[in-house]
Amino acid sequence: MSSLREPADGSATGRLPYSDQAMRGTGTVWPRLLGAVVVAVGLAVAVPALSQASAGTFTTVTLTSSENPSAFGEQVVLNATVIPATGTTTPDGTVTFIDGGTDLGTVTLDGSGQAALAESSLTAGTHTLVADYSGSASFQSSDSTLLSQLVITQSSMAFLISTVNPATYGQAVVFVVTVIAESGTATPTGSVTLLDGTDAIGTTGLASGAGVIADSAFGGGSHSITAEYSGDANFAASTSPPLIETVESASRRRRGDILAGSSSRLDHALFHI
Repeated sequence: MSSLREPADGSATGRLPYSDQAMRGTGTVWPRLLGAVVVAVGLAVAVPALSQASAGTFTTVTLTSSENPSAFGEQVVLNATVIPATGTTTPDGTVTFIDGGTDLGTVTLDGSGQAALAESSLTAGTHTLVADYSGSASFQSSDSTLLSQLVITQSSMAFLISTVNPATYGQAVVFVVTVIAESGTATPTGSVTLLDGTDAIGTTGLASGAGVIADSAFGGGSHSITAEYSGDANFAASTSPPLIETVESASRRRRGDILAGSSSRLDHALFHI
């Protein structure tokens, strides 16, 4: 069947699938849709550009250590410097010093764009440190490159005293051992073993850096007593200087007491003549 029909004037005309009115309506919608797309694309491009422009000047951060390697308990000063990529204005804001995932402290930048943190609690081992600059209204935030800080064990010193010296055979003698850090204020932990020559007398744990061991099984004569500190994760082992403990027989001590008493009485008698 033909889609053409004879008009009144006798001319042949093709029948269109859409009315002229519908086409006219479509013609007014497309320009508006196209304009909306252009505006949306323009905003999508412009917004990031505006955000970047308002973020401020790019910065870099340097991180240094006053001592590397350092010994446990010794103070290490970490220094961060924030440098602007352009211009001469000094960055403001704060710097957070981080050890792995642990915040060591946050420091406000000084007038030269620097922040320093004194740290003495780093345990023995290798620490990965970073300085995190917070940024400000005029400067972008940034992080320093990683700094590997090596902390070695601290040297220790052991000291030994006797509460009774000389002692009588069979008498209990109490020995007090003290272990301190060679440098810094940290307190050693662990245990100490008391030795009579090469023979172990006893072992005790340290409390606040001190330990006490008592013994009453010494034979008569002189004994070279030492205290051996075992060390711990942060402190190296050490041995005290030898202490000479003298043990007298009971009969000798009694004779000494008698002689001392007799001499005292004689002195008293002569004084009153």
